Formats: sequence, C-alpha cells, structure tokens
Amino acid sequence: GTALTANLSFDPAAARKSPQAISDYLNGLGTTLDVDGDGKMLSVTDGLMFWRYTKARTGSALVTAAQNTKIGGGMKTPAEIQSYFDSKCVATP
Repeated sequence: GTALTANLSFDPAAARKSPQAISDYLNGLGTTLDVDGDGKMLSVTDGLMFWRYTKARTGSALVTAAQNTKIGGGMKTPAEIQSYFDSKCVATP
C-alpha cells in the first residue's frame, strides 16, 4: 500500500513510482531477492545484506548478523554473497 512509498521523492524519470507498480516489480523478481539462498526473501537477512552492499560493505561487514546459516544449501560465505550481488546488479558499488 501507500506505506511503501510514503515520504519518498522520485526522480521524474523513474519507471515505477506507485506502490502497486513497485510491488508488482518486486514480486516479479521471484527468488532473485533471496540473497542467502535459504528459500525465503526476508528484509532482516536478504534486505539487510542488499542495503549493506549498496553502502559498499564487503567481507564480514556485508553478512554479519544478516545471514541465515541454519538452513542447508545456499550461499554462506561473504565472498559468495558479494559475487551474487556483483552478478545481479547493474552497477557495483
């Protein structure tokens, strides 16, 4: 709903500005947002690591207290997660 875009300013050239357009886009990404590969897309793990990546955090600073290491499989090391971001993002930090 509107909480998604409340108090935000958008670049006039932004392709998605409405809450519905942003939600549809994010939902269409599927498991792309599952950064740690645990089968879940969570703001407290995947979202936190993405935010840290946008702030040029690397190594343990990228993953500390954000990774879900209790589930088998998936990406576990800081290098694996850094590589995942580097391969998925248009521009690296």
